[in-house]
Amino acid sequence: AIPLLHRWATNYSHWTEEWLPQMEGLRYYVQETGYEPTLLIPPNPPSFVHDSLSVLGYDSDDYVEWGGGSIAVNRLVLPSIRRCRSCTSDDYMRDVSGLRWLRDQILHELPLPRENASGGGARILISREHDATTRRVINWEDVQSALARHGFMTVELTQMDFRKQKRLFSGAEMIVGVHGAGLTELIYAPEAAVIELYGDYIVPVYYEMAKGLNLPYACLKCHDKAGDLVVDVDELLTAVFRMNEEES
Repeated sequence: AIPLLHRWATNYSHWTEEWLPQMEGLRYYVQETGYEPTLLIPPNPPSFVHDSLSVLGYDSDDYVEWGGGSIAVNRLVLPSIRRCRSCTSDDYMRDVSGLRWLRDQILHELPLPRENASGGGARILISREHDATTRRVINWEDVQSALARHGFMTVELTQMDFRKQKRLFSGAEMIVGVHGAGLTELIYAPEAAVIELYGDYIVPVYYEMAKGLNLPYACLKCHDKAGDLVVDVDELLTAVFRMNEEES
């Protein structure tokens, strides 16, 4: 058996960035030994756990939801967690080779071509307004309206099918979002520029991922108000224009 278990394994970003890349190690093990380990996953997991495993070719016969207690296995397989020391913080960063492997595997399995908007790549504004309790944008309507005039579509990822998310981001031209799990989708956007919005809580994980994946990246420090953000719309539009110029 292989345990895909951790207190953060039901968090979308950690599951995607740390646990799914371990599947490359699992596939190597199967190739070398001929053994097919059973996957041990968290009990009652969020739908993205089942959906991601399904896209990677695993169905319900291949895994068991394990909530703790004693369990006997013939062989316990422990692929390395794909991470290394960060050069921009005291924490670790995700190993880029694992993220590339995951992106290539997921996009290869999607049955439909990349989606786009108006003949070009999609411009995506990620919303946290209805599915988060922190780091929401207080002046959200102003931000949404300003970006919509420049071709941005708003997406609420918790309301989207897993496969549709990946197809949308695979053709993205630019992604704007507040620091949070939604920006994990940059993994599936091989040609997107990324603009990250921060309050007082600043962790460089998406910067490191973007730079490791060779994606143009910018960030904007916003006014933090009790954990939520007030975005300077003019500064945000300036960042968008500058990213446009760099891309052209």
